[in-house]
Amino acid sequence: MFFGLVVRRVRGQSMACTLSHGDVLIGQRLPDDRSVRAGDVVEIKHRDLGRLVKRVVDYSNDGYWVNGDSTTSLEAERIGLITRDQILAKFFLKLSPRGISRIPKQN
Repeated sequence: MFFGLVVRRVRGQSMACTLSHGDVLIGQRLPDDRSVRAGDVVEIKHRDLGRLVKRVVDYSNDGYWVNGDSTTSLEAERIGLITRDQILAKFFLKLSPRGISRIPKQN
């Protein structure tokens, strides 16, 4: 981590077609006051599943629902409600064999 930047390599296909296995993600560690919105791609720390890269699909005062972009990803219900302190980083760029690009938001 350098100046709050976070770099992670994608493992698996749960975020396909947006992210592919081996892509490198660049994001920012999130202070507690930084907002997280539906459509953001985030890294979470799940108590049973470890660190995961998922997309925020919905949120409320109680927490956040996350899911992978692929139809083969774990369902949001299986992952469960995520609290703000479980969200470690928000990603905005990806490096792939095709070059560097912004990670598109989806709602």
